[in-house]
Amino acid sequence: MLPTPIKTVVLVLFSSIAMGFMPSSYAKDAWFEVEIYVFSRDSQPQQIQEAFSDNTKLPNTRGSIDLITPEVAREQLSLQHTLTPCDANDWVTRAQECQQQQQGQAPTMIYPAPMPVQITTKSAGNSPAGVTAQEANPNANKAYLLAASHGQFEQYIKQLSKEPGTTGLLHMSWRQNMQPRRQASPIHLFGGKDFAAQYSVMGAAIDHDPSATTATDTLDNMDGTQSATPRQNSDNTDGQPMAATQLTQPDFLSVGVSPQAQQPVWQLDGDLLIYLEHFLYIETDLVLRVEGKKLDLKDAIHSYSSQQASAEAMSANLTQTPTAATTSPYLYALAMKQNRRVRSNELHYFDHPRFGMLIQIRKLEPSQSN
Repeated sequence: MLPTPIKTVVLVLFSSIAMGFMPSSYAKDAWFEVEIYVFSRDSQPQQIQEAFSDNTKLPNTRGSIDLITPEVAREQLSLQHTLTPCDANDWVTRAQECQQQQQGQAPTMIYPAPMPVQITTKSAGNSPAGVTAQEANPNANKAYLLAASHGQFEQYIKQLSKEPGTTGLLHMSWRQNMQPRRQASPIHLFGGKDFAAQYSVMGAAIDHDPSATTATDTLDNMDGTQSATPRQNSDNTDGQPMAATQLTQPDFLSVGVSPQAQQPVWQLDGDLLIYLEHFLYIETDLVLRVEGKKLDLKDAIHSYSSQQASAEAMSANLTQTPTAATTSPYLYALAMKQNRRVRSNELHYFDHPRFGMLIQIRKLEPSQSN
């Protein structure tokens, strides 16, 4: 049996050896640099209808880290900011209107159209030599966007751009302190075209009825002037457009016109989660929106019933033409949901029949990541 001092030395020696073989995942600060490039591949809409489901579960990006919006979007104050704030008496006499006004105080984020493919920081001198990640970023454990000079995918992007039907959607680089899965926060990735004017979030086509009163029409007429393309009253026999009516403050709130802009429906949207559990892991929860055609279920049922009735009519020597089922525009959400163990500094490719993603996770030196 070894004496106590010798046992202590042996334990310390074995602990030191074990620490030397421990993976870097056990380091307190494991800073990595991440670069991604997402691109789409063109295909015929009818192929989408045949190959993909319209029941894709959309990613839940609430709570994700958004590195894109602060760099590309601008704030636009809503009309509610121009209204007189409610006082104590207003809250007593018209509490519901005041509540609606208060909810409309948040600014609307306006994104460029089209969205840029390459997203880079506007801050000068991002993480220069000799400056640690903590010093360069006030939120030490938060991910932060990098300048374009940090990118290393130029040759790969050039090669991919030569392939027919390939379109770049998003290219960006950032640094983050890798955490275990329970502590890691996903990065919100989005880009490409915004379909909000044509489709709802669930993919249904928006019916733009010119005869219907829209929020845009009301907002255009808030200054008491006529719209550039005024609607005509069907009861107006002389065919002259009716003058727009200026709404008062209570009327504006009572009609329920929301000053908030429509939420974007991005061509690319979802989360990218990277975490450290002995090894590096990448989880993708991305969707690509693709326009296509969808069979109308009600029309399909009606068509089936019509064909049955037609068959009965033919058997009775009667003539009847069956009604053909119709299709309507639909925005499909094609999912890329994968989980993969990866090695740092290697180039990895996540594939899907309609889009792909290149990603590289580069381990930072201690001088760069403190």
